[in-house]
Formats: sequence, structure tokens, C-alpha cells
Amino acid sequence: MRSHLLLWELHDVHIVALSDPTMFGKEKVVEILQELDPDSPWPPESLDFSTLWCRAVRFDVAKWRVQLRDFPQPLMDSRQIHFWGKLAAGEVAATKRCTLSKILPYPPVW
Repeated sequence: MRSHLLLWELHDVHIVALSDPTMFGKEKVVEILQELDPDSPWPPESLDFSTLWCRAVRFDVAKWRVQLRDFPQPLMDSRQIHFWGKLAAGEVAATKRCTLSKILPYPPVW
């Protein structure tokens, strides 16, 4: 069996994700998304989302190493990493043209 093309090693990982009322609701999460990425253009009309969430996160790792198969030197070798902040994501709902609805008949139960 061949070795891994890309190998990630993470040791002593601690992840904490928190949520509070300041991160609930479409308006608040959209505001946070625009705050996190102010340079991206935002459409003038209102968007409908199929997925929209935001969390305050803390991520601690004792050792994080990324290795490529054919290279002896690690692509990344970091120790005692600490990230914190807000993490938000959203997925715009598909348009009517992209949505398929079909009614499937059920066979009789008896």
C-alpha cells in the first residue's frame, strides 16, 4: 500500500465552540460575516440562506505538522498554537431553477 500523499499530524488538540444571543438570527450573522470579510462585495438584495451559523471558537494544538509524501522537509511544523475568534459560514439557498420537486407514489401497504 502506498504512503499518504498528504499527512496531517495533530497532537493534544482542544477545540471549544461557544454561541450566545449576539450570534443568533439572520441579520446578526450576516453582519458578522460582513465584518469578518469587509472587502468582498455583498449583493444589494436580500439573500435567502439554507445554512447560516456563527460560533466563537478557541483552538489549541500542541503540535501541528503537515507532510507531503515525496518531500522530506515538512510543509508545516508548528508547536503550541492558539487560535481564537469568530467562525461564521453561510450557504445561499438554491434558486427555483436549481430545485427539483418530484412526488413519488408509494406502493400499497397491504
